[in-house]
Amino acid sequence: MRKIRFWTEEENLFLKKYYSTKGCKYVANELGRTLSAVYSQVQKLRQKRTEYHHYGPYSPQEIIFLKKYYPLNGSRYVAEKLGRSPSSIKYKAKRLRVERKSLLMWSKDEIEYLKKWYNKKRPSKIANYLKRTTPAIVARARMLGLLVRETRKWNNEEELFLIKNFRKMTYKQIGKHLNRTESSVGHKAKAMLTMRKLKTRKWEPKEKRLLSRLYGKISVAELASRLNRTTDSILHHARFQKKTIKGAPAYTEEEKEFIRKNYLQMTNTQIAKELKRTKYGILIKARKLGLTGDPFKRKLPHRVRIDGKS
Repeated sequence: MRKIRFWTEEENLFLKKYYSTKGCKYVANELGRTLSAVYSQVQKLRQKRTEYHHYGPYSPQEIIFLKKYYPLNGSRYVAEKLGRSPSSIKYKAKRLRVERKSLLMWSKDEIEYLKKWYNKKRPSKIANYLKRTTPAIVARARMLGLLVRETRKWNNEEELFLIKNFRKMTYKQIGKHLNRTESSVGHKAKAMLTMRKLKTRKWEPKEKRLLSRLYGKISVAELASRLNRTTDSILHHARFQKKTIKGAPAYTEEEKEFIRKNYLQMTNTQIAKELKRTKYGILIKARKLGLTGDPFKRKLPHRVRIDGKS
């Protein structure tokens, strides 16, 4: 059982003296207590932390200072200088009808620096250098017309390079060579496919032999990396030539019975290891056999349903 440590009068006096100025963490470290214990005692004693101590009426000098610096620097700056709260400064500014300027006055040097480096540096770095916020940098750039980006048209040389290296290089590699983004190359490739300027890569006899020899023995990802193709292309061509594939022969009746008996008790990977098949092949065969077991009863690794819903 833990002993309850009650608060003494000295500790309460220490809390009342230093909590308002130095905060909860200082009191907890000095008294050797936790932050939650200090905070609960603060609520019991109804203490408030006040960093700003000046609550009297505004003097004429403070009003002059507020009118001068509030429109440019805001409530926090004026509150720190006058020793008041930001909410009090805002309320007094409303009473005096002093408005905060949304955009500060930009000097000629700042505007020149922004025009020079906006398209070369990030807005955050420019904001740190000019001691401004990134939204202010973006807003000023929009006012100066620096956000307008002209779309760079494709040259004949770039199109020819894309036609030669299509399906041989990735979009990222082509983009690095042409100084373009990966998405730009992908959009251009789709447009050229619809216009029939690009030809799809045909399957060579060597590739077909390698696929028929290794399909079903190696994973589809490894086959795709060897042939420099996508996994969808491998699966599509395997379905198209399923009669001639030697690596994935037709299922025997014994294998079908084994799948029916153990489908609800074993996972697809376990069945694939027993039958020396791929997990994807077991899944397709289960669909053809009409096996739609409950995914919560089966020990599926990712809770995948057979009907395609997850």
